[in-house]
Amino acid sequence: NDATVFVYFSGAGFNIAGKDYYAGIDAETPSDSSHMVAVSDVYKLFIDKGASIFAFTQAARPVVSGLYFGKETPLFGRVSQCHATIPGDKINALVTNGKMVGAYTQALVDILTDFRSNQIPVTEFVWQVFRKMRKGGGPQTPTLPVLTVLSADARF
Repeated sequence: NDATVFVYFSGAGFNIAGKDYYAGIDAETPSDSSHMVAVSDVYKLFIDKGASIFAFTQAARPVVSGLYFGKETPLFGRVSQCHATIPGDKINALVTNGKMVGAYTQALVDILTDFRSNQIPVTEFVWQVFRKMRKGGGPQTPTLPVLTVLSADARF
């Protein structure tokens, strides 16, 4: 009850008829949600217990008929949502220690390491991730947080 929940998802996400979904590895098409989990259902599990959710998602966000993953904004609960790209952009990766790692994943890890705290104001954290990714004209632009009933200095 009243917990702070950090959600990180890296994978495929889709917006079907205005509703965001995390896609499982067995999802056959981006229009069939039968093998997907509604993002709002995941959030609801925690919101029902009074938790604050800080969600970070690394998923490509193609725009299809005006819809894209991350377009659905929570209407209830205390939620902060951030995405690895602006709508229409693709995910970029880099090689770290001989392994492919998403640029957003690496930036999040680097900034968490730099802060060395679990009481980071969300807007400051996201701006640091943004600067790290855009340093030197990086090819990927992460989003700033979309906040629902949370202040810009809410901490996680």
